[in-house]
Amino acid sequence: MGRIARLSLLVSLVWCDGGTVVNSATPLTIGVNLNATKGTLDFLYGVDHGPLCDSGVDVTPQLQSFGSSLIRTHDSGVLDWPVLFPHPNLDVSTSDPANYNFGPGDAYFEKIVNSGFEPYFRLGTSWGQLGGGLPPAGVPYNKSALIDVMVHTVMHYNDGWANGFTGKSVRFWEIWNEPDSALSDGRFWNRTAEDFYDLVDGIAKAVKAYDASLQVGTDGVALATGINGHTEYSWGLIDEIAKRNTPIDFYSWHAYTDNVDLYTTIATDVRQKLDTSGLSHVASHITEWFPCILCSEQDSAKGAATFGSTLARLVDAGVKVATLYPLCSNDENNRTGGHGWGLFDDETVPHAATWRRLTYVYQAFGDLAQTTETLLAPAVPSTEIGVDAIAARGQSGTASEVVKILVAIRSTNSSTIQLNVSGLSQGHTYRWSAESVSDAAVAIQPDTGGVVTLAPQEDLSVHIPIVHPSVVYVRIAPV
Repeated sequence: MGRIARLSLLVSLVWCDGGTVVNSATPLTIGVNLNATKGTLDFLYGVDHGPLCDSGVDVTPQLQSFGSSLIRTHDSGVLDWPVLFPHPNLDVSTSDPANYNFGPGDAYFEKIVNSGFEPYFRLGTSWGQLGGGLPPAGVPYNKSALIDVMVHTVMHYNDGWANGFTGKSVRFWEIWNEPDSALSDGRFWNRTAEDFYDLVDGIAKAVKAYDASLQVGTDGVALATGINGHTEYSWGLIDEIAKRNTPIDFYSWHAYTDNVDLYTTIATDVRQKLDTSGLSHVASHITEWFPCILCSEQDSAKGAATFGSTLARLVDAGVKVATLYPLCSNDENNRTGGHGWGLFDDETVPHAATWRRLTYVYQAFGDLAQTTETLLAPAVPSTEIGVDAIAARGQSGTASEVVKILVAIRSTNSSTIQLNVSGLSQGHTYRWSAESVSDAAVAIQPDTGGVVTLAPQEDLSVHIPIVHPSVVYVRIAPV
């Protein structure tokens, strides 16, 4: 190994009472090699039910700056099938535009697309509809009519049917939400699993017959694996999809936990189950996730570090889409009667969306995702079980030497990161900077760094004093 350019990076405020400072002389060594690539950063991310908070606060500019491009329409209330087609007995013509009530849904949908976001359309019902809008098990219903309502919904929001929207702005169509949710007590689905298989199969085949280019998936399962074992709505559904040749493009699941290992377990198990079921073409989407529910952790550095670790784990596990839930804390407070949870706090300060520590982590991740294309393989010691990192670089030319690294530190015995970056061009000059999120302050700390010219045989080594829990974001670019 050649000489190493050793730079001391002093991050302001990191030594205040912002976390646990340890005195270990052994640094946390993280290596990043620009030539050790893992393919393209193929990961779409967004939020549920936006871009307005339920309180009316508009966070469009913030989400746009984060590169948070998807808005999942679940819990909008106005895009549920019983609202769009207000005939619960499904006993009138499904091909007559006069039988539909698109007005409220159109206004919500128009806000999404006019704000530059991509709707991730959930077909089914929100929390406010009981039993998915259907009668309980054993009571017949007009399944073919419901399937046709779903197809006409696609026609309206993608192809202009019934004075609808043109331009095919929706590519992801998710069939239903949490049919297995123990918390909902049958709220989203109150019929048998076999009934659910039949409906999913029918909707998927009908939508694909209408437009084969669309991405159709299911089912926002609450308990995919790793908690209470596999269920008829997780592995059972996947088995039925394979058995019936249901034309599914993605399988969606939910998780709310600060156990980042569980995210890895679920994502890995889902991928393996799909692959071994002959469904290797089916992508894995997590369409609801957050570190916790109704908890103070979301306002702490611990929650921010968990948030950063989760994003790194999801990307590493090959998840293709992640939409966090909910957008704003007041969205859940309206239902729980207590302090809610979400990416933004719109409860503490009236008429405002206050950033949490984890919001700044989402911003940093968005910067990485928007300005790089090629995933790298950061080397974190296997003994550092409380540390996760994601790194990426630009695609080609000088951009290929733009490097972004997000390090989430939930726990460590080290007081310093030693970040070694190899593969940079010797003889070239680079500017580097770092920012940190800790308990010292809510906002991410200002950039600090320097400029260095690498001599022949030199790699770049950055030393960063740290506390834990915290998140450190490092940027390196040629001058």
